[in-house]
Amino acid sequence: MLIRALPVLSKLRIVLGSQSPRRRELLERAGLSGFAVVSPQVDESLEPGALPRDAVLQIARRKCRALANSDNPAIVEAQLILCADTVVVIDNGRRIVSKPEQPDVAKQMLRELSGQEHQVLTAVCVAYRRCSADAFAFDEFVESTSVVFGQLDDMIIDGQSGWLRHPGPRLQSC
Repeated sequence: MLIRALPVLSKLRIVLGSQSPRRRELLERAGLSGFAVVSPQVDESLEPGALPRDAVLQIARRKCRALANSDNPAIVEAQLILCADTVVVIDNGRRIVSKPEQPDVAKQMLRELSGQEHQVLTAVCVAYRRCSADAFAFDEFVESTSVVFGQLDDMIIDGQSGWLRHPGPRLQSC
């Protein structure tokens, strides 16, 4: 579906609301170029007790609405704003795995995922201008991908903790 929309999308002034180099790369691989990147400054904490699907959508929505209300010159000129957030969910969809900040936490996360199935939920919120309207309209969705890790031994886990220098991107590519 996105492939059919690329000729139209490539003519729009797009703002990617993300700090993720991987999201930028995904847009470029899809054939989009010349888009602006603006990092939304929002609270990305999850609401306690929120369902994972609701929590990830709330963060993507928060990012997109913050940018849509911004006076940043790139936003003022934008025709489309694209924001997303991704979480990893384990325990049959009941527990969100936090993004690891330290190597020992990353290793523990990999041990939990080893030999297990988990879900990667990515919420996308898009703000777009209808015709020549000044205000943005919004659309949003959540994609879920099931991922099964093979059994990871300690040697593999210890060798993979180097991805902490760039947290998140490898999980976002699922």
